Amino acid sequence: MEDRRYWERQAQRVAWHYNLGWWWSGFLWVVIGLSVLCACAILWARQMDVPLRPVWLGAGSALLIGAIGAYFEARRRFFSKRDGLVRLDVRLGLNNRLISAWDGVGEFPPARKAAGGWRWRWGRTLLPLAGCALLNLAAMEIPIGKSTPVAKMEPPSTWTQVQSWVEQLDRSGLVDHKAVEELREKLDALKDRPESEWYSQSALEAGDNLREQTGDAIRALQRDLQNSSATLEAAQQMGAEMSPTEMKAAQQALDQARQRLELGKLPLNARTLADLKKADLSKMKTLSPEQMASLQKRLREGASVCKSCTGAGAGDKFMLALGGQNGGNGGVSRGPGTVPLRLNPLPTQLETSSTAALPDADLAHALPGEVVGLASGEHRVDQKAFQGPVAAGGIQSTGQGGDAVWRDTLDPAEREMLKRYFK
Repeated sequence: MEDRRYWERQAQRVAWHYNLGWWWSGFLWVVIGLSVLCACAILWARQMDVPLRPVWLGAGSALLIGAIGAYFEARRRFFSKRDGLVRLDVRLGLNNRLISAWDGVGEFPPARKAAGGWRWRWGRTLLPLAGCALLNLAAMEIPIGKSTPVAKMEPPSTWTQVQSWVEQLDRSGLVDHKAVEELREKLDALKDRPESEWYSQSALEAGDNLREQTGDAIRALQRDLQNSSATLEAAQQMGAEMSPTEMKAAQQALDQARQRLELGKLPLNARTLADLKKADLSKMKTLSPEQMASLQKRLREGASVCKSCTGAGAGDKFMLALGGQNGGNGGVSRGPGTVPLRLNPLPTQLETSSTAALPDADLAHALPGEVVGLASGEHRVDQKAFQGPVAAGGIQSTGQGGDAVWRDTLDPAEREMLKRYFK
């Protein structure tokens, strides 16, 4: 019985050794592949300034998964205890006594020193591991330049400005949502172009055109909101003091502003527009004081939103027309009057009467129109030069035509230059 247990232990050891060899032969290729990937990941992390801890955790997890996979791959080649007994029979020359005893035929031989006939080839086993370690160590130590992130191309400033306007109008809820979406679609159509075409002539012109149209629409909206608010405020303050003519003109101006707010490129939101339609100056009781105050507040807030977009006012307040301010006496449909035409008592100083001499005495560097010199004196007239009247139209010299070539007098430098080209 002791002999049986001894040979079974020896057969199990032989099986374990062979099974470990089969598993290691498959797992070694996993280690080599993962070490290459890990080295690449280390280089990338160092270049991008990413912490290495996730790289090592990922590599460890991958090794564990690879070890499990290599086990299942080599499992079909594993030795069993019976295979170990067969191997011992062959190596020890026992003529199948061990496997026969295992099957119940005969007795196990006496215990003696046994070897499975295998040995590790440490060169082939450890050399790949050393190479993998050196590869990852090199990835950790070699100098590497930090990559500069590629700057994302910024859209043209006109597109950014229109985008800011769209966001402000959308957040405020001042304008009809459909009009805001149409404006956003036009802007998105420009942004959908390839980035290489963002700064082309056509794209820039389209962006400028969209900005101008949107800016004009916002300014018109601001002007109508201010005029409507000022008209309602003036009518509420003056009340019965307004004459029928002024009341009619104010109502007409309010209706015109309301129509533009409804049919403009940026229509007013439905709620404010509905309350504005209920406002009848001849019947101030159409809206309660609370509703009138709420409407005026919304109109003023809307004008403030428009002003924050464009950054400028939309015109004089309509209140000036109703108050009879200095400078004009027109009705509510006119402005405060014509601009006074007065001369400015302070003359414009252009400094055009001052003269200055050339800084350089060399007249070769003088430009056309520059002052080359100033002198004071009188004209010298020779009184004896007059010889009496002379008949005009007479030619005192005879012509010298018929020459074959044109003759001219040249200075020595010009003659030397011509000799170089015409020998």
